[in-house]
Amino acid sequence: MIRLRPSGFSLIELIVSLGLGLFLIAIMINSTSAVLRSGRTVEQTGEVAETSRYLSNLLNTELRLAGFFGQIEYRADPSALLPDICAGPLAAGPNNAIAFPVQGLGNISAGQRLCGGDQLLEGSDVLLIRRAGTSTETLGGKLTAAQHYIQATPSEFIVAAGANQSSLNLYQANGVTAAPVRAWHQTIYYVSADNTFKRRRFYRGKLSPSEPLAEGIDDFQLVYGIDRSGNGIANAQNQQPAFVDMPGSPQDWANTVAVEFYLLISSTEISSAIRETQNYSYADKTDLVFEDNKIRRLVKGFAPLENISGRRRQ
Repeated sequence: MIRLRPSGFSLIELIVSLGLGLFLIAIMINSTSAVLRSGRTVEQTGEVAETSRYLSNLLNTELRLAGFFGQIEYRADPSALLPDICAGPLAAGPNNAIAFPVQGLGNISAGQRLCGGDQLLEGSDVLLIRRAGTSTETLGGKLTAAQHYIQATPSEFIVAAGANQSSLNLYQANGVTAAPVRAWHQTIYYVSADNTFKRRRFYRGKLSPSEPLAEGIDDFQLVYGIDRSGNGIANAQNQQPAFVDMPGSPQDWANTVAVEFYLLISSTEISSAIRETQNYSYADKTDLVFEDNKIRRLVKGFAPLENISGRRRQ
């Protein structure tokens, strides 16, 4: 009689096969997780880099335009009063507004709000830029009634709302052609308490609502270069340094010819690639410590205020 060998696997073979299968699955899961973590880290690094490029380009462009009011060669009144940062050019007084192309607030205290709006990030700075538009406007009923405009010749200027465009009556040297008219631009850049970089623009006669520009901003710091000799370059004089964290007087604000800015930017989510404590020192900050496992980049920018310094060097 012939005995047939039982088909299939023994219990021991099944256990060994199952163990090998689970081992291979574990390896695949770990490999997949590592790839996903690596991909997420690359994505977060790209997010921080993109935010860095965007804000650096924006601030550099805006700062280089600060103090542009057309073909004006007008020197600001040395007795000009530093305006309220929330005031428009007419409320501040045109002579005062044009005297201070940049203005700011430093070391914001806890709970401080910007012009009755957003709560500001404690310890951060605020930057205001005043300038004219780079394109000219057409007189004759085409100006926006509530918008503010500036008309300038080399020796004088007028600031008026579009509804009062009849007061924009300056002429070029030939006495026939009206002097160029440009929209008045006034923008405040700041970081709100939720770590969002924002701006508020003076538009159509009032401050517009806040505009979010980028998330994940841990700090925004400014350093100002002061021209103390009238040659258009930031320089020291006696015991007064060339660069300061905050100009101490209206004269120093009027003599500001360069701005250095720092942005501490972080990923919006934690990263498995960051395991150690991060320390940063910049501007007036020393050993700023973070232990939240986020990817960070400290961005430094420098912008000469060419429309101010250039006039001084002429």
